Amino acid sequence: MRLFVAAWPAGQVVDGVASAVDGHDDPGLRWVERPKWHVTLDFLGSVDDERASAAVDAIARVGAASPPARAVLGPETSLLGRSVLCAPVAGLDELARSVREAMAPINASPDRDRPFVGHLTLARAQRRGSIPRRFAGIALSGSWLVETIALMSSVSDEGGSRYETVGVAMLSG
Repeated sequence: MRLFVAAWPAGQVVDGVASAVDGHDDPGLRWVERPKWHVTLDFLGSVDDERASAAVDAIARVGAASPPARAVLGPETSLLGRSVLCAPVAGLDELARSVREAMAPINASPDRDRPFVGHLTLARAQRRGSIPRRFAGIALSGSWLVETIALMSSVSDEGGSRYETVGVAMLSG
């Protein structure tokens, strides 16, 4: 199964981002559904059941050792590469470092050594296209206290991907 560790934004943050980007549309964009907006702290790739079980244990250890973290969104949308529109999120670097250290023996992703870039993915370009530059710079802001992290599986189906929660940990360190 394909796993990742996520921090989910508070409802009022999702509402604020949605208000900021509503009305900005383009036929070359594939918008991510709002219930899927999250910050990926670590992408583990495809792992077997044994590694998935180890990931559940590891996320529990991270939660017990890590304090809640303040996530700060904005100040405006930006592009990741040429094909991803995102909302930058600051304040989660230390939490992501802890998650990545705990997940290192489990992580099967070829991208595991890429640096953490906190963001909510809002849209992707369709068919190897590029996000029009006018989408970068849409003002948005918000913050929330990250008190839980979730180990999620990403299951592909004909409608795209759907996420299922594998484990959740409260940050209490």
